[in-house]
Amino acid sequence: MKVSKEQRESIRMMFGGRCAYCGCELSAGWHIDHVKAVGHDLDYRPGRYDENDNYIPSKYVKNGRVLRPENDTIENLYPACRACNIDKSSMPLEEWRQDLEELPNRMRKYLPNFRHAERFGLLVQMDVKVVFWFEKYRANQNLSA
Repeated sequence: MKVSKEQRESIRMMFGGRCAYCGCELSAGWHIDHVKAVGHDLDYRPGRYDENDNYIPSKYVKNGRVLRPENDTIENLYPACRACNIDKSSMPLEEWRQDLEELPNRMRKYLPNFRHAERFGLLVQMDVKVVFWFEKYRANQNLSA
């Protein structure tokens, strides 16, 4: 969905100019996230050689078809930092929340440096539930009203 400059600014300020998910201040290059994923259909382009005999590898390219057009609405758009938008990808919010909460266990299992830092007390795992910035922001707005 195309958004106007005014809509983009309105989306940016939706949660105080911060990422809807982690709460960091949005910097240049911030993303607009579909909270409920839209998804784009892809076409497969097989690898080939061009006229100069250079190999062009195969790839998938968007073909313009939207998979869930009912989710392509202005109400379904949130401001997000690049990191959160890329990490969330097309996951539903609750699935992503669970994925984030499990992250320390995956890091402990697969990253020796994580375990090493833990042994020296540089990292301490806390049993904390993920609360997204937009949830805190809305709760605070309701208290203020």
